[in-house]
Amino acid sequence: MPHHYSDSSIPTLTDRVEPGLGSPRAPAAIPRLQEPMPAAPASYESGPASAPDTPSQPGDAVLRAVLQAELEETLTAAIDEAVAGIRARLDAELPDILARVMRNVRPG
Repeated sequence: MPHHYSDSSIPTLTDRVEPGLGSPRAPAAIPRLQEPMPAAPASYESGPASAPDTPSQPGDAVLRAVLQAELEETLTAAIDEAVAGIRARLDAELPDILARVMRNVRPG
C-alpha cells in the first residue's frame, strides 16, 4: 500500500532541490585515486633501479577505506576470540553452577 507524504518541505525524487541541478553542463571530471604510473619498458632488465624515486600516494579516501576495513577485520577477530573465551569459560563452569543450583533448590 503506497504511502504519500503531504508535507511540501520534504522533497521527493521528482522535485528539483536546486534550480541548476538539472541544467545541461559538462560532466564533472572523476577524480583519480592516484596518479597514473608511467609505462615501464617491456624488458626483463627493468627492476627496482628503474622504479621512480617517489611512488604515487593513494588518496585520503582510499586510505580511509583501507583503514576502516582493517579496523573492522581486527575488531571482528577480537570479538570472535572474546566470544570463544566466554563460551569456553561458561562450558567449564556449567557443572559447578548446576550442582550449586541443585543443592540450593533441593537441600539434602
